Amino acid sequence: MPPTSCARPALRLAGLCHAFYGTDGFPVALGSVRRRQELSEVIGTEAEDLVHL
Repeated sequence: MPPTSCARPALRLAGLCHAFYGTDGFPVALGSVRRRQELSEVIGTEAEDLVHL
């Protein structure tokens, strides 16, 4: 895997927040889809779009 400095900032932020809307690794989601705007304000629209995929 290349160093994280090679990835654009939005991709790095999305990686840090990838489990926000839920994942098999956690029994409960960290946040709700209803909070998309709030997450977008914190990490940016591009990063939030990637997290929401």
